[in-house]
Amino acid sequence: MRILFAILIASIGFAKPAIAESSNPELPSVCQEGKYVSAMHPHIRGDEGDTCPICGMQLVPDPICFTDASNETNNDVTIDERKILYWHDPMVPGTQFDKPGPSPFMDMDLVPVYEESESDMPDGAIKVSATFQQALGVKTTTVTRQQIGKNIRSFAQIMPNERSEYRMDMRTAGWVVDLTAKAAGDPIKKGDLLFTYYSPDLMNAQSDYLIGNQSKQAKNRLRLFGMDDSAIALLRKKGRLLDETPFYSAKSGTIEQLNISEGAFINAGNTALIVQDYSEVWVKADVPLSDLPFLAVGQSAVVQSTETGQNFDATIDFIYETADAQKRTGTVRLVLPNPDQQLKIASYVDVQFNSDTRESLAVPSEAVIYDALGPKVIESLGDGYFRPVDIKTGITAQGQTEILSGLDSGATIVTSGQFLIDAEASLRGGTSQMRAPNERDMQRDMDMNSSMDSSMDSSMDSSMDSSMDSSMDSSMDSSMDSSMDSSMDSSMDSSMDSSMDSSMDSSMDSNMDSSMDSNMDSNMDSSMDSNMGSGMDKANPTETRAAKDEEHRHE
Repeated sequence: MRILFAILIASIGFAKPAIAESSNPELPSVCQEGKYVSAMHPHIRGDEGDTCPICGMQLVPDPICFTDASNETNNDVTIDERKILYWHDPMVPGTQFDKPGPSPFMDMDLVPVYEESESDMPDGAIKVSATFQQALGVKTTTVTRQQIGKNIRSFAQIMPNERSEYRMDMRTAGWVVDLTAKAAGDPIKKGDLLFTYYSPDLMNAQSDYLIGNQSKQAKNRLRLFGMDDSAIALLRKKGRLLDETPFYSAKSGTIEQLNISEGAFINAGNTALIVQDYSEVWVKADVPLSDLPFLAVGQSAVVQSTETGQNFDATIDFIYETADAQKRTGTVRLVLPNPDQQLKIASYVDVQFNSDTRESLAVPSEAVIYDALGPKVIESLGDGYFRPVDIKTGITAQGQTEILSGLDSGATIVTSGQFLIDAEASLRGGTSQMRAPNERDMQRDMDMNSSMDSSMDSSMDSSMDSSMDSSMDSSMDSSMDSSMDSSMDSSMDSSMDSSMDSSMDSSMDSNMDSSMDSNMDSNMDSSMDSNMGSGMDKANPTETRAAKDEEHRHE
């Protein structure tokens, strides 16, 4: 036991110097876990050469673990001698801490924010450390000149080509004798016999033609009744009247509408049938009014069938001059060849217009930030410096936005993480303070000041007018009310006083009269009774004594 106790004391004595040599009281406690940290996962720490087990990235030096008081030297580590202003959580940058440690918001360590030298910093720029850039996932690209054009897509419907429609209206009354076209949908060719027709008026015109030696006037009359050159040639060849006048098709196509049948009677002016050629169709697309200026007659477009997915080449034939007031769109008509009749009438298709392209400066659309002051991008100046740049944009097509002014070819801009950099810049003073004042900002400030002055003047004038009107109305109302109340009160008081006085006088007079009469009557009665009794007693004392004696006797 004594030997074991001696060994334990010896081991404790040798352990203390080892701990003292390896520890550094001036370094944060987190540095004892490792002086290298994962940029994507700051809670992962380790030694030089280690990799993060989560993302596989190599650990980078933690600046707070490499100070002048550190006994460890490393030729590959650059000691940051800048002054630390405060520590913060990159995910919650608004909260500041005066010492390092774990973040109370996220599972990560606080990141130091250093004091920048304004003499070395470009105008209107902020600096973001490499660690913070990697944590934000900052990506950049170079501004170049590209072929850019407006990409316009629309929803459209297949319509029949009205120019390819043939309508046969009868010009004289008659009867259909033989009908060759039996039903709507039957295909026909130019020159095919449609039906034969019997008409008395048409036969009279034929007679005049034959009798008049086939004069030009008589021939024109036959044409006015609907006979074409083939029927007139047949009449001239036979040299006699045609009981059944043939009518031929003037166009190839499909019978779209058939309004007659064999033996039916038709009045003059009625439509016998309609022939439609579907080898060429119209496509009517509704295009937003803002996109119409980029389209012109003759431009090409691609029509895609929503049912089959097939693409067809079309050409803009006409842009209608009227617009839909509710949809805020204009109608664009395209001509589309349809030889195989794959596109069906009234079906819906997608249309992509190929507007004219031009070479211009362009940036990815996701790099543009829009705020109350207009569009801007975050430009990378190198060495970790970034600044916002006001730009003027043009059209946006195929994921690219045209830059009209504000950037030069070859500039480097941020395409990913720019919103977080903009937020960081706002926390450090706002992007509006970092931007150099330009004519647009000065003009906007002047307009705002002018607007505010006019608004304040208008408000003050309105308030003063309202106050004066209110005061005058109140004064007039109170004066009128006071006058009316005084007049009414005096009138009522006078009336009430007069009424009460007369009533009281009348009542008092009546009471006094009745009281005086009552008292006088009572006094007179009692006085008369007393006087009469006394007089009677004095006048006949003997009778009175005799009466009294009689009463005693009865008792």
